[in-house]
Amino acid sequence: MIQVNKMTITKRNFLLFSILLISYSVLSQKNENQEIDIISEELSMLNKTYKNSKVYLDISLNDYLVNFLEEKKISNVSYSEFNNFNGNLSLDEIKLIFNDYSVESLINKITTSNLKADKLIIPNNIILNNIKKEKSNIGNDGLKMAEFMTRKRIHISIPVIINNGDYGLIAYSRGIKNSMSGGVHIYKKTNNNWIFYTSVDGWIE
Repeated sequence: MIQVNKMTITKRNFLLFSILLISYSVLSQKNENQEIDIISEELSMLNKTYKNSKVYLDISLNDYLVNFLEEKKISNVSYSEFNNFNGNLSLDEIKLIFNDYSVESLINKITTSNLKADKLIIPNNIILNNIKKEKSNIGNDGLKMAEFMTRKRIHISIPVIINNGDYGLIAYSRGIKNSMSGGVHIYKKTNNNWIFYTSVDGWIE
């Protein structure tokens, strides 16, 4: 009869757990770095409109991106409806990004993201903001309603990357209060860089 050393099993289990923990940590860090890269590209593109004037940035469109994904899930939308919003996406790309499994995975990534705003690399003219807190300060700290309504703004979601790592999605809007335009930008990974690919679900207030 083979004798099994319980201590050996415990050490082996601990080693396996440690390897899994390290692998998860490395993967999470890699994913976070890619999210930061997409945000940097997005802000660089959106910021061109403002020519270095002061802009207020809010990360406030996560719910919009979740709703968009739910609505565009292949099981909920016919291909003819996709033609109205799909930009440059091919049918194969639509199936890859918006199949039910991919959408559920993307939504899970949005709702469980640990990306911290203070890790972002943003242009000097962009101010990280919280519009709810900002609105509560109207009348205080010298902030007037007219100033609040006319501040230049960029709103984004956190970006999410599909499981094969080739495409990333980020919701965006820009403008001034009650006069914003936006949609969802899709990025494609090319030569290890995130490149803007197409815009979908565009809207104007």
